[in-house]
Amino acid sequence: MKKDFNDFLATLSEETIKNIVDSINDNKHTLEFSMTQKGIQNLFTSVGIIDIQLTLAILNLYHEWLNS
Repeated sequence: MKKDFNDFLATLSEETIKNIVDSINDNKHTLEFSMTQKGIQNLFTSVGIIDIQLTLAILNLYHEWLNS
């Protein structure tokens, strides 16, 4: 049986997303931000890393759902 991606999306509650974000925040990312070119680069790098971690966590949930 082929599963519909929209059915997976319906399983993502606000609480599920919050739990993922909380687990990412538990990694204690440090962000030193200054209004210099290097500071701005560090900010964008940190945002990118956090975005990738969130995406991978949701992708993992999707694969678990898909194979259930």
